[in-house]
Amino acid sequence: RTIRCCADDKIVIVADEGRLRQVVENLLTNAMKYAPGSDIDVTVASRDGEVGIEVADEGPGMTQHEVARAFDPFYQADSSPIRKVGGLGLGLYICRRIVEAHGGRITIDATPGSGTTVRFALPEVGAPATPSFSSVAPAVPRAPRET
Repeated sequence: RTIRCCADDKIVIVADEGRLRQVVENLLTNAMKYAPGSDIDVTVASRDGEVGIEVADEGPGMTQHEVARAFDPFYQADSSPIRKVGGLGLGLYICRRIVEAHGGRITIDATPGSGTTVRFALPEVGAPATPSFSSVAPAVPRAPRET
């Protein structure tokens, strides 16, 4: 197996290093687990005020139904070779929550038999950050206290 990495120079983002590492490690672990023996490409690039990070494998891919549910908590693809690798089905759900909490977004592009690519984008330093709806607590008016 080969893991190839390619990154633009001088990319700067403001993020929780530990959480960002957790996302990348999870995506790499998934690629190694679900596409054993496949080469993996990791690309980091800056474009349009965002930093995009992509992890791509050449494994069995996913159906559109699996892609649609991949970020659901406790979801795992049910095809028998995939199911044998174990896990709780929380990894991509946690990745999505972390990326969204940083004002970013995460997507999956996959085709059965052609591999899977998971991409996430975060605001680059100097670009206006737009927090996602899920990372902002709604303002809830409090009822007056009775005395």
